[in-house]
Amino acid sequence: MDNLNKKLTIFMIAYHSNYNIEKIIKQINKNIKIIIVENSNLLETKNYFESRYHNINVILCEKNSGVSVANNIAFRKITTPYALYLDMDVDFNVNIIPKFIDYAEKINKLALLVPQHHKSQYPKNWEYTPEEKNHDLVRMNKVHGHFALYNMQAVRDIDYFDEKIFFYFDETDFCTRVVKKNYKIYLLKNMYVNHIGGVSYTEDLQKKFDVLRHWHYMWGKFYYHKKHFGVLNAYFTTMPDFLESIIKMCIFYFLNKNKFNIFKNKFLGLLNAFLGKTSWKRP
Repeated sequence: MDNLNKKLTIFMIAYHSNYNIEKIIKQINKNIKIIIVENSNLLETKNYFESRYHNINVILCEKNSGVSVANNIAFRKITTPYALYLDMDVDFNVNIIPKFIDYAEKINKLALLVPQHHKSQYPKNWEYTPEEKNHDLVRMNKVHGHFALYNMQAVRDIDYFDEKIFFYFDETDFCTRVVKKNYKIYLLKNMYVNHIGGVSYTEDLQKKFDVLRHWHYMWGKFYYHKKHFGVLNAYFTTMPDFLESIIKMCIFYFLNKNKFNIFKNKFLGLLNAFLGKTSWKRP
């Protein structure tokens, strides 16, 4: 596609990540601007990428404010009509990038366009109803954001990501607001990427994140349901998780310290949400 660099900016979020994504970066047209938001304020990441690639700008954050804040930092720097978000551990053929723009420019009121994933398929109940008949596209209510093309006009109209969410339910919240604003989310059935998962960080950091994720997942679950469906729905939806966490903490306290720690963090994440506290826990 001609002048792709005028239509697209690519952005990523890093946190003490390794450079697994570099094999993809090397194949991307060097005229396309790439933004990396480094949530750990790690100068090494900035020096590494900016010294090797003239099209990469690494933005260092003084503190780790989470995925939503990092997304918005990138969004507010982007001036092109479209933005492509890439996880640091995705793998794909870069030739699909211009094809995504081709599809995006033909869809009225598009907010978000995503590919299939090699390892998993979306549940049927994530699809939008009434179903639209199209051989290439499936309209969706919500999607994962490992690889996602955003229409920047829609992002600004929807008012970006909710910065109260550190991570988990950030994408779900955004997708819900997309649908409420009568914008559209589509899945491209014939385009695939591979989300490797768990290879962006060192093994030690990965273990810390594994525990942290449970805290934030439960906090986000309550917050999301409270925000969109009311406080009674939020309690009704999460109370089984809360009770399960208490029971399994008692069981695994004596049997398995790692599982005890997981359910302890699920319990504490929900407790903080019940008490109306912010999503404060950090690695």
